[in-house]
Formats: sequence, C-alpha cells, structure tokens
Amino acid sequence: MPNVTLSRYECTGDLLPPVCTVCGEPATEKIERKFSWHPQWSELLIVGALIFTKRMSVRLPLCAHHASLWRRRNQVALIGMLVVMVLAAAAIAYVQLVPESNLSGWLCVGTMLFLCAWVMGCQIAQSRDARATKITDRSLKLTNVHARFVAAVLRERRKHAGDDPDARWRYGDVRDDYDDEPDRI
Repeated sequence: MPNVTLSRYECTGDLLPPVCTVCGEPATEKIERKFSWHPQWSELLIVGALIFTKRMSVRLPLCAHHASLWRRRNQVALIGMLVVMVLAAAAIAYVQLVPESNLSGWLCVGTMLFLCAWVMGCQIAQSRDARATKITDRSLKLTNVHARFVAAVLRERRKHAGDDPDARWRYGDVRDDYDDEPDRI
C-alpha cells in the first residue's frame, strides 16, 4: 500500500481531500484517529518508548461503508474488552469465595486465554488500517492508504501551492498565504 506524508497543518486544519483512505472512493465522513509513533531504538530503553513517543490526531476521510465498518469494529472490540473484564472479575470472585477449588486455576488460565485472544483479534483487525510510520513535529507519515487518496492529497497541494512549489516544505503548509508573502509589513 502507498505511503503519504501529511503536514501538521493539513492534519490540524482538517484539509484532507474527500477521498476514502481505504478504497479511494468519494468520502462522506471524517473519522478522528489518534496516531502514535516512537523510534525503534527507543524500545531498547526501559521507558524509552514512553518518553520518545510522538502523537498526532487527524480526521481521516472515509466512505460511508468503511466508516460503518470502523465503528462496528470498535464496538466489537469494546464489547470484547467488557467480556474479558467480566470473566476476570468472576474468576477473582470465585477464587476468593472457593479458595480450595480445582476450578480456580482453570478459570484464571481461561481468562488469560480470552485476554490474549482479544488482544490478538484487535491487532489483526487493525493490521489493515492506516498506520503511522513516522511522526515529527511538523508531519505524519501514513502507510496503508489508497493510491487515489495519495494522488488527491498531491493534487490538492499543487492546486494551493501556486507559483511556489517549495512553500509546503518551508512552512509545513500550503493553504495559508500570510507567511508566503515576501513584502509583508
């Protein structure tokens, strides 16, 4: 899947073109996504991933079909988490009420297996989503986006860049003109 680098200005200004990031069809909705990323070397430190993690929010355009799939998947994940929590609470209550039972160990193991299955299911469901491959102070690099979305982003940038193709790289944006005027007082 193609990659695209979005400026912070594009992300915070809600300036992405109305093209679905999943299928490339016209988008009807925008869903807010919060991305996080940390350099791989920070995982070598005990708390490095926590210290060096960068975050950025963006409202990704989606067609009605993919927006409903995204909402449904999040609901299923939430319900799964609640089921795991209820099972864990029931196992803890049973262990407290009947401490000498042979069933206590099986309940704990079963709860842990349900927790692992829930985590793996969430990871698999999110594996095809747009992911941040790098976040800096000025940009967000996404992977797993549709080629038509990438083309639409580039088309929008060219349309708003005017005669200065380097404006986006110097200022991190293309849509405001106040800082691009050289003779401004």
